[in-house]
Amino acid sequence: MPVSPPRLRKAHPWIVAGALLAIMLLPAAAGAEVKPYSVVLTPASIPAGQQSVVTATIENQSDQQDLGSANLTVHSALTVHAVSLPGPGSATVRGNVIELRNLSLAPGAAVQVAVTVDAGCAAGEYAWSVLAKQANRFNGSPGNDFVLVSSPEVLTTAVTGGCALRFAAQPQDARVGERISAADFDPAGPPVSVEVVDGGGNRLTSSAPTVSVDLASAGGLGTLLGQNSVTAAAGFAAFGDLSVDAPGSYRLQASAPGLEPAVSALFTIQQVAIECVEDVDCSGSLSTPRSNVDASAFAGPATDAGFLQLSFNTGFRPDCTGYQELSADWALVLGPDRQKRVVYSIDKRVMNASPDNGASSLQMCFAAPFTFPTRAGGAPQEADIDGDGAIDWYYATLPDCGTPPCVASRRKDRAGNGVIEVRAPAGAEDPAYRP
Repeated sequence: MPVSPPRLRKAHPWIVAGALLAIMLLPAAAGAEVKPYSVVLTPASIPAGQQSVVTATIENQSDQQDLGSANLTVHSALTVHAVSLPGPGSATVRGNVIELRNLSLAPGAAVQVAVTVDAGCAAGEYAWSVLAKQANRFNGSPGNDFVLVSSPEVLTTAVTGGCALRFAAQPQDARVGERISAADFDPAGPPVSVEVVDGGGNRLTSSAPTVSVDLASAGGLGTLLGQNSVTAAAGFAAFGDLSVDAPGSYRLQASAPGLEPAVSALFTIQQVAIECVEDVDCSGSLSTPRSNVDASAFAGPATDAGFLQLSFNTGFRPDCTGYQELSADWALVLGPDRQKRVVYSIDKRVMNASPDNGASSLQMCFAAPFTFPTRAGGAPQEADIDGDGAIDWYYATLPDCGTPPCVASRRKDRAGNGVIEVRAPAGAEDPAYRP
């Protein structure tokens, strides 16, 4: 009796598909090894404008393969100055790319690459990039590539502080129209100068910007004259012929593209400045068509040298309550720490324009940065002229002498001019006078 061949059992379709998929995947899985590595930059931040060393630590986190080479690209905001690579391998700088070759970095090993960079003046966050390969000569197919597993923030360098301008030599007091120097009332003195400083406050000698200076704030109506734009050399700019054409209190502001500006200390421009030497009286005078002021500073046992300074119609303009001032002018008298006599004369035409023009009607409206006795016996009025909440000036009409400041005499001279004599106390910050 013939025997029938055994029947083959039909396989389920999903079993066949799974088996085929396994056959297809096995060779690929066996040949694809993930080769991780990490890179960390330290320090995370460097000061602007300075040369700093940033260390890139490269670690091979693969289980089997050596890391042979890498290209480390520094952000264009940083200029690569030098590279140091310890141990085996070489480092070549091409622009901002550091080519690391023949590293032979074993699994689990790390190498530190010290990169000296010149940081720019622009503060910010600057990302580096890196590509590593198994091959020592940075060649081979994409399968040679290692996989970077570092987070982006550890491949970023923060440039902090920014570069700035700073006055190396501050402007000092000067006369109207005369050269402003770094010495009081000395047109032959050293020039006003500005320097470029890095994020650490050190002069940036590699910087050569065009620096400009202008009047920043003023208690006067002057215009800055002279060459106010200079190209810095080795981070230093000198301004040798600046002047201001009207009296007042001023500051200079220095600016340059990409740099924090700088504002100078306050300085004054005076119409008259007389040098007073030790143990010798000094005096000066100043006139307008309506007024004349003569000031004397007297030598004494505690005499200080300095300058007796006079200007008309600058700074605080006193306007005393209860008194109608005859003159539209007011005089500012500053000087060394000496007692002074100030004689203010009012032109007869100004006197005659007022119906009450007798000498006995003359008073002195006086303003000073300190309190003083008043003619009315009460406290002087107060003025905050810069809005900072602090009192800048006190002002009121002066009493007759005893204790300075006080009115010593009031009269008319033979020409009919009104004359008021004031005794002023010692002090470097002296007052404004308005009859």
